[in-house]
Amino acid sequence: MLVIARSAFKDLRRTLAPAPDATGFHAGPAYAEAPRGPDGWLVAERGGGLEREHRFDLIGGLSIGRSKEADVRIDDRYASSLHARVFSREGRFFVEDMSSTNGTLLNDATLKGEAELLDGDVILPADGATMTERRRIAAHGSGIFDRPAKGGPRVVDRGGDSKNWLETSASSMYTFTMARGVQRGYLPSSYQAVADRGYAGVLRKVSLGSDGLTNITDICEGTNVGDLSYYYGRARKTNDFHGLGAFLIMNEQFMRTA
Repeated sequence: MLVIARSAFKDLRRTLAPAPDATGFHAGPAYAEAPRGPDGWLVAERGGGLEREHRFDLIGGLSIGRSKEADVRIDDRYASSLHARVFSREGRFFVEDMSSTNGTLLNDATLKGEAELLDGDVILPADGATMTERRRIAAHGSGIFDRPAKGGPRVVDRGGDSKNWLETSASSMYTFTMARGVQRGYLPSSYQAVADRGYAGVLRKVSLGSDGLTNITDICEGTNVGDLSYYYGRARKTNDFHGLGAFLIMNEQFMRTA
């Protein structure tokens, strides 16, 4: 993980020799004056074989990747040889993915093209295994919500079993995951329709009681590890906290992106 650290008032280019924070990738030029401009660093936070808190100055820009030619060489099997680059334009810093295999994350969102960098921004080569797993889970979820306005079954890989039943809390979690995945660019936009079907299915479990309060039904009570009979036999609760929390998180996602 690489974090942007920036100061608008200090300029390493004005020194006759590299400052103590310089890395050696960009040696200080041999003149006393240069146009003033912002100064910034990439700061290693964790991973990639980099020493924590090590700084890489951004004067002249730098490249990030596994290659020996990269200014910031990272030990990450999911990173490309030249994975991303950071550069300045008109006194501002930008990051750009260099058509890497697994992509680049900027503040946990997939970077598309280039983006301006601000203090504290986090740059991270996307983990190919994690991205593949996210998409595998989402693909399975699309099968769960393969019918309009239906939730997900209690045991997700036994949808055709007559003893199975549509459960609200897990449906909410699957629905939230797919909607957030689309929003952040982890999943193709086509999955939004899948999430919408899941959302519609969960809303069918919501009703207004005679007391004027909202009820959410078919929430599985607290569950441990067991066989199929154990899972199928768990009590279905109304307004159980296991489901209310999942429902609220899911609903907030859809309200924000509506």
